[in-house]
Order: sequence, then structure tokens, then C-alpha cells
Amino acid sequence: MEPLPIRLARMRSLALHRRVAERLREEPELVAVASRRVAGWLQGDQPSRPYLERWRSVLERPLEDLLAVLVEESEAADELRAASPFAGLVDPRERWAIWARTREAVVSERR
Repeated sequence: MEPLPIRLARMRSLALHRRVAERLREEPELVAVASRRVAGWLQGDQPSRPYLERWRSVLERPLEDLLAVLVEESEAADELRAASPFAGLVDPRERWAIWARTREAVVSERR
């Protein structure tokens, strides 16, 4: 079984990116914000460059493909979300609510 802190971090990231996917459905123009962020990051010397390259590729795909990647449950998607260009897209209050719900769900599944 996965250690609680790792499971919690992974599930929080997934839950936040599910919300990001909802926002992108409502406001697809926000993809351009993430694309500009990735382009800027790629101009520097980034240790997460392989993930940024992958993000650049994903952000160029049709919206439905991007949304699928955001909510995919796989190790590769978990790693990609760790270098997400969508930081700040979820309001802080909503983010804290998502974190609280996720913590409760993860702790509950351990009981």
C-alpha cells in the first residue's frame, strides 16, 4: 500500500487537475496562458525540462486530448502533473476545499 503522504499528494494533484479540466471546458482560452508559461520556463535551465517538453506537446493537441491527460490516472500523468503549468488556475479557497475533501477521502479509505 502506498504511504499516506504520497497517496494524499497524488490524489490532491489529481483532484485539482480535475477542477482545472472543468475550468478549461468553461474557458478554453486559458490553455494559451499555460502554453505561454511553459514557453517561458523552457527558455531557462529547468531540471523538469522533459516534463515541460511533454506539456508543450500536450498543450498543442485538441482540447479533449489535453483534458484526458489532466485527469488520467497513471504514474506518467502523476509525474507530469507535478510540473503543471496550471498553478494558480484554481482559486485559493476552492483549492483548500479540494485539499480538505481529498484528505478526508484518502484517510477514510484507510479505515
